[in-house]
Amino acid sequence: MRNKIIVIDDHVEFLDMLKNLFKVVLDDTDVELHYFTDHLEVLDFYESYKSEIGLVISDYDMPGMNGIDLYKCLLLIDPKLKFVLVSGDFDFSKVSLNSNMVGLYEKPISSIISFAKDMIYLASQEK
Repeated sequence: MRNKIIVIDDHVEFLDMLKNLFKVVLDDTDVELHYFTDHLEVLDFYESYKSEIGLVISDYDMPGMNGIDLYKCLLLIDPKLKFVLVSGDFDFSKVSLNSNMVGLYEKPISSIISFAKDMIYLASQEK
């Protein structure tokens, strides 16, 4: 079962906000969230748990590797990857949704509750 969601962002404040939000939204589910600020940790974690990961939510602009490059690396590890890109300064017209890139969200996220519910829905969908 792919019940793990990875969230990666180099802004700890954004991760903390999502942690608090997802605690409320996920209270009665078996979804596990794993938060990272470093792309290398995500790659290691994904390699170890790829059959259990339902969704990766990533910021675009991060030190060392941007969200698009992380997406490409993870796709090589797992062709069943589902990925959501979140950014405050990315031209989303450069990316199109497909069976792997399932969401594009611009920061600040206007309805964070809807965002959280959308992420849980996307993670639960079989590919």
